[in-house]
Amino acid sequence: MPGGWGERLGRGGLDLPAQAWAVSAYAATAWLGGQTRVPDSAISLVWPAAGVGFLWVLHGAARRRLPWPECLLLALVAAGMNGATGAPWELAAVLGLVNTLQAAMSVLVFLWVDGERRTRLRDVRGLHALLSAAITGPLAAALPAGLAVALVREAPFWTSAGQWVTRNAVSTVVVAAVGLAGLRRRPGRVSRALLGELVAFAGATGLLFTWVFGMPWGRPYVVMVLLLTVWSGMRLGVRITTLHLVICGSAAIWLTVLGTGPFGGIGPASVRASAAQAFVGVVTIIGLELAVSRCARLALDRATERSRLLDDVARVLSESLDLDRVLARFGDLVVPRFTDHCLVDLRNAEGRLRRGAIGHSPGQEPDPARWAQVGQDPGYPPDHPVLLAMACHRGYLVAGTALDPDDVPGGGSRGDGPPGDGSLLRPQHPDITSALVVPLLVRGHAIGVVSFANSVSGRVYGAEDLTLAVQLADRAASAIDNARLYHHQQEVSRTLQRSLMPKSLPSVPGLSVAARYLAASEGSEVGGDWYDLVPMPTGRVAVVIGDVMGRGVAAAALMGQVRAALRAYAGQDLPPAEVLTHADELIRGLAEDTIVTCVYGVYDPREERLVLSNAGHVPPLLVDPAPSVEPVPAAAIPARSLGRDEPHLGGGTTAPVPGVTRFDAAGPPLGTAGPEPYRHVTIDLPAGRLLALYTDGLVESRDSDIEAGVDLLARELREPHADLERTCEAVLTGIRPTGTDDTALLLLRPERTTRPRVASLTVSSHAADVRQCREFAVDTLTGWGEDPETALTAELVVSELVTNSVRYARPPLSLLLSVPESGVVVEVRDHGGTAPRLRSAAPDDEGGRGLMIVATLAFRWGTRLLPDGGKAVWCCLGRSGR
Repeated sequence: MPGGWGERLGRGGLDLPAQAWAVSAYAATAWLGGQTRVPDSAISLVWPAAGVGFLWVLHGAARRRLPWPECLLLALVAAGMNGATGAPWELAAVLGLVNTLQAAMSVLVFLWVDGERRTRLRDVRGLHALLSAAITGPLAAALPAGLAVALVREAPFWTSAGQWVTRNAVSTVVVAAVGLAGLRRRPGRVSRALLGELVAFAGATGLLFTWVFGMPWGRPYVVMVLLLTVWSGMRLGVRITTLHLVICGSAAIWLTVLGTGPFGGIGPASVRASAAQAFVGVVTIIGLELAVSRCARLALDRATERSRLLDDVARVLSESLDLDRVLARFGDLVVPRFTDHCLVDLRNAEGRLRRGAIGHSPGQEPDPARWAQVGQDPGYPPDHPVLLAMACHRGYLVAGTALDPDDVPGGGSRGDGPPGDGSLLRPQHPDITSALVVPLLVRGHAIGVVSFANSVSGRVYGAEDLTLAVQLADRAASAIDNARLYHHQQEVSRTLQRSLMPKSLPSVPGLSVAARYLAASEGSEVGGDWYDLVPMPTGRVAVVIGDVMGRGVAAAALMGQVRAALRAYAGQDLPPAEVLTHADELIRGLAEDTIVTCVYGVYDPREERLVLSNAGHVPPLLVDPAPSVEPVPAAAIPARSLGRDEPHLGGGTTAPVPGVTRFDAAGPPLGTAGPEPYRHVTIDLPAGRLLALYTDGLVESRDSDIEAGVDLLARELREPHADLERTCEAVLTGIRPTGTDDTALLLLRPERTTRPRVASLTVSSHAADVRQCREFAVDTLTGWGEDPETALTAELVVSELVTNSVRYARPPLSLLLSVPESGVVVEVRDHGGTAPRLRSAAPDDEGGRGLMIVATLAFRWGTRLLPDGGKAVWCCLGRSGR
């Protein structure tokens, strides 16, 4: 009935099958002990039931705080067995209580000394706890037991008490060692060498037992038994040594009871019993001490090896952020140090499992047709251990000596049932001894499963191996997650960078342009290299190349901000030096401790000149069209007063390669300049000359300095092709960047065939010069074939702009006409310090309407400062019909 005693007992209050086995074992060993009583002794020579009682109560203490059910049953069974052997009921009752007291005291001492509620003999501390318990319990029970035996059977008290202590102590040690050694565990496969030792040990044991114990004259050869015990303890482990001790002790006791063997002829029966008991006790202590010490030493070695394996996995996996490399290294580390076969299955973005890695011991690769390969779907059924491990977020031990091929974690059909208490399947395949299936958990989510299986090594996994597998899986999961996050960040960075880089370079009349961008190829994060080409009014074009310090999304994002800012400054038609000054202020406000190197220049095809300013970037290279050409002179014009004594920004210097000029002078990188001004250099860039702008990834490597890289680039540029695209390819092929950093290359070469038509007139800035400028504009445009309406509009615009300069600016005054593809460009240059601006003129004002007329007739107009301190006012006129 619910809540009754039956439910309580069946629910864990009392393990009925275990209690039945304990009662049967105690009864059998008590009967067996009763057969070992020598004729003149009131107490049996050995009492194996003492060890069984100790294990019985210890089993109960491991399940509950107070093992009262076991103590009660033990008292009843002990009293019944003593009564069944012919003891009076008074003596049987007392001995039943005394045996219970002895077992309880022994368990109490064992748990107190050992410090853990465990039922395995694993280390020297556990052995010492067993020896202490085996002595303390019989000593505590010796007084009441000796008094009871002395009173009922009229035996000497001290003799009875002494025999009680010796027989129960020896019996407790031997029998308890058998139980605590875990003989019920199924051993794994043994090597041929160890199998030979076991056979030799069995033969030697049988021979010695027959020779030494069977012959009365074999007493001196007892030493050989001790040596065999020492060898067994040092070589064969706790379980084999315990069996040896049981056989040795049983033979010694039975032969002594029969009055033969090495102790059969020693004095009276009590002396023979004491000698046999002493022999069994000594052999037991020596053998167990050596065997347990060896077991503890091997356990320490295994723990050290496991700790070293965990450290190696954590260290090696942290050295790479490439997912494929992480998975491959994980398999190399665990095979064969921990397993014979390792499989890693990862969940993809769709939630399906895909095989991520496979590792097998050398020569143990299975048929690929039976195992899903890397990248394939393993095809697990719904109740497969791998899917159960992922669903339950826990690891499972697949135990057994054989595993069904469909249940091996390589993929297959069905398992044998749902998971139980740590064991999932009963395997059937003869090549697999055991397997572990452990989920890969990251922040509470299963990203995959790692499976370990043993075959050729014969290893059988246990609870400690499952714990180690979970720790290995945790480290692998962390490394896999880091690699995935890094890959995702790389993709985001590349996507951001691709979106910010120009999809294609704009077509600029009079200028051929080619560019290349190569991302780093060594698994590094994307960098902040970029280039740009920005068309400007009047047919000019701004050329930009730069490099943001750092890598990743932050560098790419900052690159996008800087690029957008430079395009905005280019739209304002600011001089290059002033553009970099504004960019420096912007970067110092956007990001601390971040620097950007940059080259910004403006090329004017009408004058075939490039005004260039450098902010800490690698030097641009200017290549003459032929080796015979002398180094190109470059005029340096200060953007503004330097304000302190320092070398002036000079022109280009001849590189070691003839015909190549490099411009080394540069200002500080953006973000670090502060009050220091930037300067510019004006470069003559006629048709045929090649300007190369690049980033340090092209010329810098670990094996050589940047100067050698620049010289190599100069040599490659000395053999340009007619097509700049082919020149880019040839340069990259010849240099072969190392791939440790991003690389950007921008080549510019003016072409005479595409240069716009240009005409200029310089006047002395008098009122009479206005008419001359109008006539020059009409004659020039008519001569170029422009329609009369366009020429008439240009005449009116020239009149207004030149009149404004004559009235408000200083001489000289220049008029510049050009005809790009977009229309007609009129530009008036002077040395006036004030830029004109639109204003609303009152009805009675005599002036103030000139710029309004220009703005109405032109589709675009503006002003800009010139590098020499002057200004230019320009406008773009559309052709008739626009």
